[in-house]
Amino acid sequence: MRISLEVLRSQVAGLAGLEGVEPRALTGDEAVEWIRASGEAMQSLQAIMAALSARVTELSSGEDRTKRYARAKGFSDVGSLVSEVAQVSRGAAGQLVTLGGAMSDADAGSSAPLVVGAAPVEDGPLPLYAHLSQQVGARNFSAEKASLIRATLVKMAGATPELERSLVDRAKTRTVQRVKAMCREEFERVDHDGYLRHLRSLRDKAYVKFWQTDEGMIGIHGELDPIRGIALRQWVEDKTRDAMRTERRIRPSERREPGELAADALADLAVHRMGCQEGPKSAQTTVVVHAAAEDVTKGKGPMFCHGYAGPLCLEMLSQIAFGLEVAPAVTGKGGLALFLGNSTRFFTPAQKLAIALRDQGCARCGAPVAHCDVHHIKFWSHEGPTDIDNGVLLCSGCHHRLHDFGWEIEIIAGEVWFIPPVSVDPLRQRIPACATRSPAPVG
Repeated sequence: MRISLEVLRSQVAGLAGLEGVEPRALTGDEAVEWIRASGEAMQSLQAIMAALSARVTELSSGEDRTKRYARAKGFSDVGSLVSEVAQVSRGAAGQLVTLGGAMSDADAGSSAPLVVGAAPVEDGPLPLYAHLSQQVGARNFSAEKASLIRATLVKMAGATPELERSLVDRAKTRTVQRVKAMCREEFERVDHDGYLRHLRSLRDKAYVKFWQTDEGMIGIHGELDPIRGIALRQWVEDKTRDAMRTERRIRPSERREPGELAADALADLAVHRMGCQEGPKSAQTTVVVHAAAEDVTKGKGPMFCHGYAGPLCLEMLSQIAFGLEVAPAVTGKGGLALFLGNSTRFFTPAQKLAIALRDQGCARCGAPVAHCDVHHIKFWSHEGPTDIDNGVLLCSGCHHRLHDFGWEIEIIAGEVWFIPPVSVDPLRQRIPACATRSPAPVG
């Protein structure tokens, strides 16, 4: 493996125009353009740091523990060392180490040394991880995205350079959160049995920790597997949403934040269970499950739940359904009253579930479903129908801002689009909803 500064030199040269610039004199677009250029240089540096981390990993992986470099320097592992030396978070250091592992794998599988930091040149077939390694530092492809893809490819059976290239290319037009979901969906598609084993293994990694802060607060930290986490998250968000509706009737100066309301919900749950002699006699929380009809028939395949990015497996449905009401949203199946015209003002629960499934939160800012309500795009008072194509999920803030500044909303082929006012965009070009939005185009 060799390091090249070809791309970095070009990027740094492009930043020369920042010399002596007063940030307050820049327009918003100018500031964003400089942020973009600086971010690209940062990504190139991350690629170089990852290659260097690979060498530290190599020196820290010998059979003789006394000669392992990271341990000899007083660190428990390479990630801790990189975090301390580079002054980055432990998570960011872990991404660099993961990416460095991909670079080492690609270098070992190639007949020619992998060149990190040079403009990508493809001469014949590339080994697994080579395309990923070469693309780090390219526009819209960060080390974080690369480490997510690499970790997915390592876990699945059947990973190929073609799949790797597809994931990398698609990741460039997606946010990090959408890359996470994309990787999980591909894992399930390519290696369903392996993905199911992976989901089941997460249960062993779940934990919750309590401690007391210096101020006397009780701290909570932990991670839950999807089966337990989805149920708890959905219950707390349901209770938070209900409480927020009550908060709207309270004077603004006395309203509490969603985080406080969520804390109340958790405390209420504990108090209720401590005094409850019997379990609940009926479902208390609804979880929306979305799956293809043919997969439901055979009992095997991906299913999607609110509150979890990427698929679960249909084989786990019985575990999720325990104590919950599971609302099916099966592709290709009817039976829900989704189009009611304008004879009915309020959206039905079935309509709200369908709209929430489509929008996945506030369609404009991405706020959780629990913080949103369904709003008529064309006012009901103006004869707007109570149909899913005239409903959109918006948080209270975005709802008011849209009306205050003159934004419009359209639903085209089942997708939500926002049309800005002339004051924001003279051309009034449509902007996709948050759930389907790619990173803003740059350059």
